Amino acid sequence: MYLVLYFHEIDGITKNGTYYTVYYPYINYFKNNSNFKYIHANNNSILNDMLPESINKKYNGIIVFPVYHVRDFPFKLKNFIEKLTIPKYLYLDDLQVRKGCAILSSLYKSFDYFLCTYPYVTRIFYPFIENNQIISFYHVPVLKFDADIEISQKRRFLLTGSRRPEYKIRNYLSTLTNIYPIDSHIKYIPQDKYYNLINSYRYCFATPSIYKYIVCKHFEIPYAGSILICHDSIQEDLEKIGFKNKINCLMFNVKNLKQIINYCLNPDNDLELEMIRLNGLKLVKENHTIKNRKAKLSKLLKFN
Repeated sequence: MYLVLYFHEIDGITKNGTYYTVYYPYINYFKNNSNFKYIHANNNSILNDMLPESINKKYNGIIVFPVYHVRDFPFKLKNFIEKLTIPKYLYLDDLQVRKGCAILSSLYKSFDYFLCTYPYVTRIFYPFIENNQIISFYHVPVLKFDADIEISQKRRFLLTGSRRPEYKIRNYLSTLTNIYPIDSHIKYIPQDKYYNLINSYRYCFATPSIYKYIVCKHFEIPYAGSILICHDSIQEDLEKIGFKNKINCLMFNVKNLKQIINYCLNPDNDLELEMIRLNGLKLVKENHTIKNRKAKLSKLLKFN
């Protein structure tokens, strides 16, 4: 059995059911699997009642996530983790806001392995992490959604997400809404409504930040039944996980954006575009769901 410590103020979903974290699929998995002992550690008091000696005897290993929410007590957690002799796994996400944080870097050094949502750039931020410690653990769609049904989609382009400065491409696209049929949504959208919103558009943008992340949108858009329009600055990394230009997505840059948009809006290309849409849906449903990540984790931890 593995011990799971989840450090977040929200245990997956709020009381009114409107907020889902990207950790929501894993929370359900850990809660409902007898191979895990799940503890919602929303503050550091939980560590007062846990004896490392007892944990070493009782559990085969420990999984901690998301650790950057423990910035108020990193030394306490580090002291606890260092006393454990069992394998120690850390779910590592959102690297950029942690870059250069010596305190958290010191904490990270206490772990043996890292379940990384952005494995290909992890060592850029934390070079002390060795390649053999990095386990690829890309994002997955948060909720189940049936996108196989025939739908009437807007022949327009949807742009969603943060407009923080590091999202330069996304901010650039938001300036083009008066030139191209792009609808820009900035405010937070509850996850269930978000998938329905994606599903109502024929085309949706997913753009990396300056840190070249393959964000959750790259998986959510095709999963929700829309055509993924993604930036080619991360083409090589996208191809490694199955995304192929003009096969199951469309890749753009500043120079060919007009050409891509015109291609999408030309009815003569509808059959090709429908094949791209269905191929994208197939790719994500077969390779990038919580079912796939659970299977990978089970194999990693040697569950039957």
